[in-house]
Amino acid sequence: MPETRRPDNPWPQSPQVHQQTYALQEGGEEAFSLNVSAFLDQDQDGRVDALELERVEWERDDQGRRTDKIVLEAGIVMPTERVLIAIGFEGPQAAPLNDERLTLTRRHTLQTDERKMTPVPGVFVAGDASRGQSLVVWAIGEGRDAARQIDLWLMGTSRLPASLQTPYPPLPPRGL
Repeated sequence: MPETRRPDNPWPQSPQVHQQTYALQEGGEEAFSLNVSAFLDQDQDGRVDALELERVEWERDDQGRRTDKIVLEAGIVMPTERVLIAIGFEGPQAAPLNDERLTLTRRHTLQTDERKMTPVPGVFVAGDASRGQSLVVWAIGEGRDAARQIDLWLMGTSRLPASLQTPYPPLPPRGL
């Protein structure tokens, strides 16, 4: 990527320029097309001290979704002192849950009713799996709502406060 904005990338488009992040300025390294295949504890002290990686290339379908992983090089070992997991989200996968009643919506989220329950009785969904990619505060709110709905389903009543589903009363006019 170029260091400055190109003429074919005018404002108000998002600038497509290479910007070095503070992590790189502090000695971090950029590495692309690497897939973590294992967390390693090479010195057997109970802590991750290396990652086993594979250099990969992804095949994609017409909508840009990953369909197949091609491993170009396996067994790459990268020493590490700390592992932070920050992943993107392409949507939940219903197939591994082994129940054909679990279906995805047009937005690639798991189908639920107003109680956050899927068509499988007792299986509830919240956060990114029901809303799609969003902010963590929405996931927290949905998690609270799902916990309340689970309590209602199990106990018939709940004293847990609703969160996103709470009908908040309007604020009183100023001066009252």
